Amino acid sequence: MFRRDILLALHSLLLCLLCLRGVHAATCYGVDGTESDDSHQPCNPNAEFSACCATNKDVPDICLSSGLCLSQHVQFKGFIYSNGCTDKTGMAAECPHICPDNTNDWNGGEKATTWNVLQCNPGTFCCRKHTDTNNCCGDKSKVITVDIGVMRISTAATSSDDDEAPTQTTESTPTQSGDGSSTRSGSGTGATQGTNTGTTGQCGAGLSGQAECPKNNTAVVGGAVGGALGAALLAALGAIAFLLMRRPKAAEGATYPTDETWKYAAAAPVAPTPAQELTAARGPYEIEGNNQHRVY
Repeated sequence: MFRRDILLALHSLLLCLLCLRGVHAATCYGVDGTESDDSHQPCNPNAEFSACCATNKDVPDICLSSGLCLSQHVQFKGFIYSNGCTDKTGMAAECPHICPDNTNDWNGGEKATTWNVLQCNPGTFCCRKHTDTNNCCGDKSKVITVDIGVMRISTAATSSDDDEAPTQTTESTPTQSGDGSSTRSGSGTGATQGTNTGTTGQCGAGLSGQAECPKNNTAVVGGAVGGALGAALLAALGAIAFLLMRRPKAAEGATYPTDETWKYAAAAPVAPTPAQELTAARGPYEIEGNNQHRVY
């Protein structure tokens, strides 16, 4: 029984370790394969590979269906970035491939950890390094016509009661306007400098009277899952420790038969014999002082 309990506890511990390994395996990498900081999290943590955005911060990015990221940071609201994915090589189909990367040999240019996707005209964009303040729309070789996708927003984040509202993902198309000539610098989505490309529709991004976009709950869900797995791991370790401590105590408290116990236990019980009296025909004997027997 004791051995069975130990095996069950070890089995539970192994399952917990495998689950924790899966959680920690979802590491985000920049477009060039550089490991990102923990502010970047997978947009789809349940997928084998997923695009990454800076969703683990007070003002999180919004993931786009194209793998790009829409910043909501005060200084970079409306900026669109390509931050990489969970595939270090960047070759997975789930990674953003709008800007130069390994799939097109960087278009013969330099590698970049993060791209700022700047809108030139409706439907046309260009990619520049996140540290570049120059307007890439002037370089026709960098201008591309592409669909940047739609915003993926969890409706659970907008509900006042998360327990009653089911988690769903809604999609809306971000639109930008402007010629991209307004520049400013700061610390945004993995960037130190960037260009304000104008405004975006649906939520945030400088539209007058629009509310802030809802926060992304990816990091919250990841934290809850990690906490539950950690608790299960601690419970399994506690069970093993309890069983190991319980066995010596049980052995010390047990009583075992001694040699004397076994000896007497093996002997057959003897029935008591009733007292016997002398018959009337025989008189009692008394020893005299002269050592002669005297009969009455």
